[in-house]
Amino acid sequence: MRKLAVVLLVSLPLVSGCVTYRAYPDASTAAAPVPGVAATYRYDGSPGMFGGGNGLKDAFRNAPVFYRMERVQQPVDEGVFIDVTVKILPPSIPAIGFGYLSFSTLTLLPAWSTRDGYEVLFDLYRDGRRVRSFDYTFYRGSFVWLPMVLFIWVNALTPSEESAFEAVAEQFLLDAGPYLRP
Repeated sequence: MRKLAVVLLVSLPLVSGCVTYRAYPDASTAAAPVPGVAATYRYDGSPGMFGGGNGLKDAFRNAPVFYRMERVQQPVDEGVFIDVTVKILPPSIPAIGFGYLSFSTLTLLPAWSTRDGYEVLFDLYRDGRRVRSFDYTFYRGSFVWLPMVLFIWVNALTPSEESAFEAVAEQFLLDAGPYLRP
């Protein structure tokens, strides 16, 4: 019983807040390109803690523009190659300070952040030569406070990190469409 109380006490700050993602593109309204290209991509790392890397992989795997898409560990000099780089945008100094105070009081004090997020860079290569770079930035909004535990269900209604990364990858595929034709 004592161990359960400790686990609940330690995990409480992790579930007493709301997180959403904003300012990412909505590629769902555009026409899908015609499949016709085989491509490879390199993506090292796993951005974020909530599935951003899976969103990128899913978008590339399900992309209608490619008849074959393969993840590789090293750059490829033949055909279409996409190099994906993710940069983490850190929260502001005040947000870090309030976050520290909030978590040290087990979220009795509120903390929030609106400036952290990600910058996703796509470098598109064809036959070993860089064709173009595409840059997308989106932000995460988070609010943590003990009374928010009552509203944790709202997280299920807001965009997730995985869906934000997937939307960014889909927007890249639309923007890069003219460069991806066979």
